[in-house]
Amino acid sequence: MSVENPKNPTWFGMFRNMDNGEPTAEAEISIYDNIGGFGVTANDFIAALKNLGDVETINLRIASGGGSIVEGNTIYNALKRHSAKIITHVDSLAASMASVIAMAGDEVRMAENALLMIHNPWTMSIGGADQLRKDADLLDKMESNIRTSYARSNLSAEELDAAMEAETYYTAAEALEAGFIDAIDGANLAAASIGDMETLKDFASVPQAKIDGIKIECQARQIESLSVQLDEVRGELECRDEALAFANASIETLKADAETLKTEHAEALEKATEQTAQAISNKAAELLAESGVPPIENEPEKHHGEQGSKGKMTEEQFWAEYREFDKRGDYEGKNIFYQENKHVLGQ
Repeated sequence: MSVENPKNPTWFGMFRNMDNGEPTAEAEISIYDNIGGFGVTANDFIAALKNLGDVETINLRIASGGGSIVEGNTIYNALKRHSAKIITHVDSLAASMASVIAMAGDEVRMAENALLMIHNPWTMSIGGADQLRKDADLLDKMESNIRTSYARSNLSAEELDAAMEAETYYTAAEALEAGFIDAIDGANLAAASIGDMETLKDFASVPQAKIDGIKIECQARQIESLSVQLDEVRGELECRDEALAFANASIETLKADAETLKTEHAEALEKATEQTAQAISNKAAELLAESGVPPIENEPEKHHGEQGSKGKMTEEQFWAEYREFDKRGDYEGKNIFYQENKHVLGQ
């Protein structure tokens, strides 16, 4: 279930994962802006955290340049107290107090092209010497508290002091070597958006070489991703081309089959016509014989002589004249014609 805050927070979001409409035991928290900004306090964050209910795992996702020390420490402590397993994911940047909150994770993971930054706390102070001394003492205490939150690192106290004093940025590989994180995830393409450095503009030093390296890495990942997509599109086009070629081949095969059937049908029809004509002729001769009318003698030589002046009869001429007898109803003449000229059909 989603957790809504009446003040409409814009620097953090929380929701509980769902499965078939039912809330699961896993939740997501995103901190994607300055901590404590927009009038939204750590109390709002803690109230939303409580409203998540009983969850076993919380994925804490961070892309933040930091924020209020007091608010950040409160959130860090609330997360450390929570009974769920906290898995921190540094999606692009965890700087200043955001890096402190990241350390609340039971497991800390970092995108391959993300950054982690640690530094000493600082403030703007106005007043006399006593007030400034009080502020300096307070900063020392805050620094001590922050250093405690980085205890998971394998840096010595001196090395950690030096790194915080120097305002140190760690790549994922450097953070893993220093013990701040437990694992490196694949490159996050969205991490390139930190290149504008808006969230880091208040810090004294910015390692532009590291930022440039991350941007290059991110662009390389984007090119790689686009190349994969291009290969997929090419594969789809090749499949379509193969399917089209197969369809065209099938069409040509069907056309050839149709022509074959057409030819076979014409030959069968012609043969059937000849067989029918022969059967009719034979039946007619049989009927004439039964009626006492003598059959007409076959005189192919005489017929050939008679046709000689006109030229030899073709099969087309034979069938044309033969059908004329049907039109006239002259079946006797038809029989006579057939007997006289069936040699044209090779009989």
